[in-house]
Amino acid sequence: MTWMFQIEPSSEARLLRQYVSDVPMTAHRIGFLVWPGTKALTLALAEEALRVAQRVHPEVVYELSFLQAEAGEPTAVAGAWQLPGEPWTGRLDGFQKLFLLADEPPAAVAPALGSALKQLVRAGCSIGGLSAGVYPLAQLGLLDGYRAAVHWRWQDDFAER
Repeated sequence: MTWMFQIEPSSEARLLRQYVSDVPMTAHRIGFLVWPGTKALTLALAEEALRVAQRVHPEVVYELSFLQAEAGEPTAVAGAWQLPGEPWTGRLDGFQKLFLLADEPPAAVAPALGSALKQLVRAGCSIGGLSAGVYPLAQLGLLDGYRAAVHWRWQDDFAER
C-alpha cells in the first residue's frame, strides 16, 4: 500500500514556495516495514514526523509505502486497528529510506528478508529502526560500528544479544 501526501500549505509556506518555485518537486520514497503486534501509535508517530518535515520543506513530496515483515500475520494486536501494509516480498527496491517498526523484539528475521535488507543497504538505502525495530538491524549486523538508542526496558536484553 502506497500513500503520497502533501500538506495544504500555510500562508508562510505559500510565500516560501514563491521563492523556491524554480525548484522541482522532489519525491522521497520511504518505506515502513511493520512487524506483527505493532500498535498504530508507533506508526503514527513516524508519519507525524514526516508531516512536520514537510511543513519545513513544502517543496518535498513523501511517497510512503507500508509493508508487512511477516506475510500472513496480522499487524495489529487483537481488538486494535489493522495497520496498512502488503507483504514485503519483491517490494523493497527503490526506497531511499526504510524504517523497521516493532513494538516487541522480533525473535528472528527470516533469511530471505535479512538478505533483502542487506542488499537494500548495499544499494544505498538509509535504514533505521523505531521502537524494537532496532533488533532486526542488530541481528543482521547492520548496526555494527554504529551507536544505537534503545528503550530503557530493552537496554539489558539488547546488550546481551
